[in-house]
Amino acid sequence: MSYVLRVTAAYVVLVGVAVAVHFIITPFYHAGDAPFTLWHYMNWLIAPAMLVTVVASYASKRRMDGAGTVDLKRYLEVNTVFYGSVAAAIVFFWNWFLELTPANVSDHQFWHVLGAVLPILMVVAGLRLWSMPKGRRAVLPIDGKGCPAETRASGAGHETGRTVVGGGRRCGELDRGSG
Repeated sequence: MSYVLRVTAAYVVLVGVAVAVHFIITPFYHAGDAPFTLWHYMNWLIAPAMLVTVVASYASKRRMDGAGTVDLKRYLEVNTVFYGSVAAAIVFFWNWFLELTPANVSDHQFWHVLGAVLPILMVVAGLRLWSMPKGRRAVLPIDGKGCPAETRASGAGHETGRTVVGGGRRCGELDRGSG
């Protein structure tokens, strides 16, 4: 399963980079009123990458929400990517479907915003998907000290459990200065 995630993550990152590069070089080859032919083909590659971006950012948000952590930086990172991905997906698919129907014309201002936002969201979500832990830890929420949530003691003011984690240290030891 981890190979499928890695291939999917690589696809999302590559699509994000391709959108960024093509968005930047479009003014050099596009001549006035000519149609944006390459963008029409790229939209078919962007659509599945956009869906994976939303799903991966949602999974990241669920892991963070389940951890019960109050780390503001991580909270802002995860929620910005998730809600940004949802908003970008709504605008992308709405504008793309308008472009696919013969009677409607898509709004090019939205394409400019998406050309700047999609690469950032896709690369961040793809890199998070790439670095997702293998096995059981992929679904275990992690507390603010890097320990599985199931090893935390219940209630405020208690130390974390005595479960040994990587490197032979115990959960929370680094925070007590004995790492």
